[in-house]
Amino acid sequence: MEYKVYTRRWYILFVFSIYSLFQSAFWITYSSVVAESTAFFGISEHTVAFLLALGPMVYFASTPPILWAFSKMKNPISNLTVIGAGLTALGATLRCVTCLHPKSSWAFATIIFSQVLICVTGVVVLGAPPKLSSKWFPPDERTMATAISGCSNYFGSAVGFIIPPYIVERYGFINFLVIEAGIAAFIFILTIIYFPESPPHPPSTTAKLEDETMETLTKESFLKTMKDIFTNPSFLLLSIVAGWEGGILNAWQGLFHDIFDPLFSETFVGWLGFIFIAASCVGGVVGGILCDKFFQKKFKKILLILFGLLSICLVVFTLAFPSFIKENSIINMHPYVSATLLVVCGVLHGFCTPIFYEFGVELTYPLSPIISSVFYTLWLNFFILLFLVVPIPNNWLNGVSAISIMASFLPILFVKESYARSDVDNMGHQPLLIDIPNKV
Repeated sequence: MEYKVYTRRWYILFVFSIYSLFQSAFWITYSSVVAESTAFFGISEHTVAFLLALGPMVYFASTPPILWAFSKMKNPISNLTVIGAGLTALGATLRCVTCLHPKSSWAFATIIFSQVLICVTGVVVLGAPPKLSSKWFPPDERTMATAISGCSNYFGSAVGFIIPPYIVERYGFINFLVIEAGIAAFIFILTIIYFPESPPHPPSTTAKLEDETMETLTKESFLKTMKDIFTNPSFLLLSIVAGWEGGILNAWQGLFHDIFDPLFSETFVGWLGFIFIAASCVGGVVGGILCDKFFQKKFKKILLILFGLLSICLVVFTLAFPSFIKENSIINMHPYVSATLLVVCGVLHGFCTPIFYEFGVELTYPLSPIISSVFYTLWLNFFILLFLVVPIPNNWLNGVSAISIMASFLPILFVKESYARSDVDNMGHQPLLIDIPNKV
């Protein structure tokens, strides 16, 4: 059979990635301008922190119903993306309404409700990337596409922390909320205009098989699916380690102000967080391209190498700052050298992200890619919340992060490699990649 890829796949990836990016940025709206938020609404910094913590809490609560929707709904990627973009736009718009009486009780209730609306779509933007890639991209572009759509949400956090303070300073807090609502509405309109579930012809054998067997797969009971997951020790190990690695390093980056505040200026610390996230996104995209071209069916080896290099970098980083090992740093490091080392850590961390997504899909095939990606991101949110909630002394944070990554090395050794989806694609007729121009 002749398989085809369409130029419009890049537009679909762009729309989904932009939606994912701004969903993340809107989630941290109040945390990015804490002083302005507390003054305008008359709330405390603890309340702002609670609004941020709603993200992972809502993620846990909304996962079962959204998983059910993915399994039962016709055209789930398309429909849930449109619904999610609509909820995000509604949440951003309701925030503007609170500006009428910002210190009233109904305004505070509306803030919480709008925050929930925005956060509930997190399962879609974090769970859908591998399925979107599978439906639209050929096997030698899937990991790259997953990396782009997956890392866009992470990059949204960087954008959400860096850009808003400048907008608020220049245009004011109310106009900032209006700008966010306008962006959310524009993205919602884009999804309504054109965001199909899949192309007219599948890009690979597994994409074709998934379309043909969709009805059978969606009738599998939830308990049967859970049994398949929990009797798959390799996937369980991978998903826990993936969530552990991502959760620890994401939370670690979020605590940079606690770690470096006595040593560097607040502005420099803010840029350290930004470059770490930006480097992670670059590492994810570059890693996805390299995996597609050179490292197919070598995910376990690449993960072991990445974990080893990341452990070394984090140990050096720990020794360069006050820690539980020694009150003073053992290695003297210039601030810009520290920033460079953070870039390396970010690239290595980002490289892991698309591998976790795609390796999980391979280990659980023929289950839907949504299942493996949601399990991974559930663990990710759990460990982010755990790392933020458990009280850890500031001088222990670097060392705990380094030890955590080193501890992740051992479980990966016990993961039994399986590339069932790739094997099906390789056994089927090789796709004839024809770049079809857009015909919406």
